[in-house]
Amino acid sequence: MMKFRLVALAICIGLLACSEQKSEPLPELPRMEIPSELAGLYSGQLPCDNCKALIVRVVLSADSGVTMVRTQVMDTIVVDTLQGSYAMGADSVITFSMPAWRNWNYKRNSMGNLELLNGSGQVYLNEDGLKCELIRIFTMPRMKPVLDSGDSQKAVE
Repeated sequence: MMKFRLVALAICIGLLACSEQKSEPLPELPRMEIPSELAGLYSGQLPCDNCKALIVRVVLSADSGVTMVRTQVMDTIVVDTLQGSYAMGADSVITFSMPAWRNWNYKRNSMGNLELLNGSGQVYLNEDGLKCELIRIFTMPRMKPVLDSGDSQKAVE
């Protein structure tokens, strides 16, 4: 009986010692700066009705041009390149216009990624309930003109 009381007393002391510990608040992490430019490289997966997967790599250029490399996974893999343009519309909706392919509407999220919008303007969710988005890989470098000795313009970083 004495052992039981000693064990119970040791447990009570241990619990009391733990309950008096105060945790300090975690320090605030610095906010991540998101570049305001839309031009850059993006990669992701788009919905596909007649294939197993549709993986894209998209380059948005500063002059509103779009180059998309599509990889369609079916029984075989088909890779092609599409060119078009993009424009910023109402409510910051970005529309990709590509000849001979459907137009896609996107909205930029807080991380700088582009979330695909459905026909009603809501973020598209796939069959697993996940957002369909193009992940921003990097921002295109800014180019500035520099004159050389021949008075012709060159672009440098």
